[in-house]
Amino acid sequence: NTCSSEDLAEEHKSQCLDFTSDDVQLYGMSVTDGLADYQKPEAMAISMATAFFSKGRGQLNPHLAAEDLILQAAARWNSDSQDQYRDDIALAACKFPVDGDKTS
Repeated sequence: NTCSSEDLAEEHKSQCLDFTSDDVQLYGMSVTDGLADYQKPEAMAISMATAFFSKGRGQLNPHLAAEDLILQAAARWNSDSQDQYRDDIALAACKFPVDGDKTS
């Protein structure tokens, strides 16, 4: 809800999102089932989004965030199969430029 309507009821205005196009950041991610079997989609999304978009010190860069997710899944595969089998584990992610984004 963009809340641009003048006749929007007052009680619904609290549900409006207050952002501009400058606040929009996009990335895409694809993972294999070997990774998805041991990582929750929300956890992967948060980890990679944080790596792509957080500006704070101490944050992982996207390469290291992906590596961390992959190593965690590999360890769980190895543990569950007593090092006898591990499914393919891969992650591909990229940041997409948004209109007006000159740094991507």
